[in-house]
This record gives sequence, C-alpha cells and structure tokens, in this order.
Amino acid sequence: KGTEFSVSPNGKEVAFVARGEVFVTSSDFSTTRRITNTPEAERSVSFHKDGRTLLYTSERESRWQLFEASIADKGEKYFFSSTQVTEKSLHSANSESYQPVYSPDGKKVAFLSGRDEIQVINRKTKKTNVALGKQHNYSYADGDITFSWSADSNWLSADYAPRQRLFITNIGVFPADGSA
Repeated sequence: KGTEFSVSPNGKEVAFVARGEVFVTSSDFSTTRRITNTPEAERSVSFHKDGRTLLYTSERESRWQLFEASIADKGEKYFFSSTQVTEKSLHSANSESYQPVYSPDGKKVAFLSGRDEIQVINRKTKKTNVALGKQHNYSYADGDITFSWSADSNWLSADYAPRQRLFITNIGVFPADGSA
C-alpha cells in the first residue's frame, strides 16, 4: 500500500499522490505543483531529509520501480515554486520494488522486492543487499508487510511470517546490511 502523502522536514510542503501522480503543495499558500506526468501510476511518496528530494514508486515498463525527483536549481527552496524538477531512476530490477523508505541518515533506502523480501539500496553506490530474505515472509496483499529504520540507520524492524507458519506473525530486528 505505502504512504500516499508526506510532510517535508521543515513542514512547509506536503507531497501527495492523486490520480496516480505525485504533487507537492505549499502548507502556507494555495500553490501546488505536479511533479510527475506519466501514463503509469505512482505511489508511496516521501521526502528525503534534505527537503529537496522525493522518493516514490512508479509502475513503468510493466513493473514497480523506485524513483527520485529533485529540485534542479540549487537557488530554489521548494518544490511547489520550483521551475524545474529532475527525475532519476533509483532502482530498477526484474522484480517489483515497493514501499521505499529513506534511512534516517538519508544514505539508504529500504524497500520490498518481489513483494516479500526486504532489500536496502545505497543511494550513492546503487548497490543493493537483502536485509530480510523472502523465506521469512509471505505477502497476501500490498501493504501487509511493514518495516521501519532504527534511528542510527543500521537496523530495521519488520513484521514477518515465515513461510512454514504463515498465520503466525512475528516482529524482528535485523541489521540493514543483511549480515544476520
């Protein structure tokens, strides 16, 4: 399922998904800017801690992928009044990528891969690792697996249901680097 709106770190903007597109509106003025304009759907929008970058998923090339949009002009402070926004692909794979969440330090993104595996991508190097393998989960519907970061950006917590015990949900804490 993912989030359909996100408040900027400074509280001056709200990003939201409407009609499958990403928009950002001012919290002080009646100014709204459309960020995406694609025939595909977008969802799960969130702000980076810098307030100048948005993270979301988009169903492009028949699969959900991760994208970031950033304010292009360094002199501009807000999405709602920016003159140019640049979009780049953050992660594209053969499997679906859902529910992206920035780490508190802003350097990594955790996401669901293939509906039931939690992976982490390093934003700078683009390298991914499996933090919690698919053998530990089974997804019945979008949004039924939840996870969150620790404050130090080194750990994740998640609800999980091992495949051999599908109806017994547990809560686990594990290193984001997939080492255990």
